[in-house]
Amino acid sequence: MKRLAAISQLSLALLLAGCLGGQVTNEPAAQPPQQSSSGGDRPQVTKNVTYRGVVEEAGISIYMEGSHRLALPDGRVLLLQSESLELDDYVGEDVLATGDIRPTVEAGGIIMEVKEIESMEESSSSSAQAVSSAPSSLAVSSAAASVAASAGTSVAASSVAAEPVSGEIAARAAVMARDDTAQGNWTQQYCSSHIGFCIPVHRNWWFKSFGTTTSSLWHVEIAPAEIETIGEGPLVLNLVSGSLESIGASDREVRAVGDRVIGYRAWTDNRHFEISAPSNLQAAVKYITDNLAVYEATE
Repeated sequence: MKRLAAISQLSLALLLAGCLGGQVTNEPAAQPPQQSSSGGDRPQVTKNVTYRGVVEEAGISIYMEGSHRLALPDGRVLLLQSESLELDDYVGEDVLATGDIRPTVEAGGIIMEVKEIESMEESSSSSAQAVSSAPSSLAVSSAAASVAASAGTSVAASSVAAEPVSGEIAARAAVMARDDTAQGNWTQQYCSSHIGFCIPVHRNWWFKSFGTTTSSLWHVEIAPAEIETIGEGPLVLNLVSGSLESIGASDREVRAVGDRVIGYRAWTDNRHFEISAPSNLQAAVKYITDNLAVYEATE
């Protein structure tokens, strides 16, 4: 009997083990490795950035973020918000604002979460720098160089054409006009990941993006030498409000207006590009106009 009982207990144990072995556990299934997100998936945050400018109320804006804005001396504007500071106390004052910046939800702008703000006794040139590049193979505008705009940034179509070409700009354009504009010499590229476009740049030329200005939604200048301040580049790209149909222009058209030429490219959200320069740079304007392309992020 004892032998039979032992055999029965062994059989029961084996049966229970077999049943337990077939049960489904609640452990989560293995997940594939997380891939790093591209710049377009998550906002890029740049920490501890300082800008100097005059604090203004945000007013009516194309952006849905920010309670105030910082007007920089070179015409750019930066959206501001703060959970710890009362920005209303600084409206109209020249300040140093320090905080973390990121692109706005709407493309083309930058907003700062202000951590510190210091009132300055007197105005001086801003230490904030726009994106600049010496001749290189590729440059993509960074978040720190991009600034937000108010609704007043739209300008009348082809407003740059009404401005006469100054002697200084004419001299720089003459230098650029001596360069061969054959396709093989366009070895550089300027790209804005925020607006989502790229343009070719001649291998001998310098370029600088000023981001959003008080007169355009996006502003880029190209010159035969390094650009320090806005207005030094003979060849200018502006993104402005309004469709090409509204100004009687067609996509990729290049037309002469006074002593300048202007190339037109349609863009999204009722906007268009205008690429302008003195008339002796018509070949360059046409090449950039024809080859403006949608920005594609690389892995």
